[in-house]
Amino acid sequence: MTVLLLIRLLLKRQSLSSILTKYKYLFLVLIAMLFFFSATPQVTANFTTITSTEGCGSLLVEFQDLSVGNPTTWLWDFGNGNTSSLQNPLAVYNIAGNYNVTLTVADSLTDDTKTIVSLIQVYEIPDITLVPPSVSTGCMPLNTDFLYQDNSNEPIVSWQWDFGDGGASNVQYPNYTYNSAGDFSVSLLVSNVYGCEALITKPDIIKVNIKPNTNFTPDITYSCDSSEIVSFLNNSINASSYTWDFSDGTVSNNISPSHSFSVGIHSVTLYAQEGNCKDTLV
Repeated sequence: MTVLLLIRLLLKRQSLSSILTKYKYLFLVLIAMLFFFSATPQVTANFTTITSTEGCGSLLVEFQDLSVGNPTTWLWDFGNGNTSSLQNPLAVYNIAGNYNVTLTVADSLTDDTKTIVSLIQVYEIPDITLVPPSVSTGCMPLNTDFLYQDNSNEPIVSWQWDFGDGGASNVQYPNYTYNSAGDFSVSLLVSNVYGCEALITKPDIIKVNIKPNTNFTPDITYSCDSSEIVSFLNNSINASSYTWDFSDGTVSNNISPSHSFSVGIHSVTLYAQEGNCKDTLV
């Protein structure tokens, strides 16, 4: 454009013949410059991404160069502290945040730069910790409350609890009753406003013991012989330890004991226990 303006100015002031005579060499230089610049293309930076520009926790992005003008060098600034001189590079983003991406292209004569602001968006994964339940060990049915601690910066909007016995809940802080015995793992899957998920599991955090059912029968319930021995048959279920109280100051830990009684009416008590679960029959 500058060359054309100079030529037009000269033509206005003097005739073409006088210009060619007086400014012959300058005119040739101007013509050469005009030809050179018109024949040299200007490089223009442009780019896109092949993979997604949004993700949770960690994101791998593949960039594609769309620059025109046949550039011969590329300089990428990914905004995360890393650069690349490849034409179509890959970049990894491991920290939550928004990132500007800049591409500078050049040939031997020209260069151009393009920046896309907040092109890359990486969201944090929720950071949660399960709090010990209000009751973690007991006899069925065992009722307990579940809580968690939220250390995240972004709001959590959904919850999915798995109580390990087939039961589930989508309540933030649920109350649940276990109706079967066993050791149960508890899992919580949460999702934040950006759809980023986190799963945490506590193995065997709940221990539910089955409650014993105490029952027994004596072989005789009355006798006229104070020296006669009474044998007891223990019919209890779901118990591993027993304590008998014959109400005369004597006890026994046998499963099915025998005992002789003095004259009188006697109550007999059996305590059956499994873990910390007990049942009593008098």
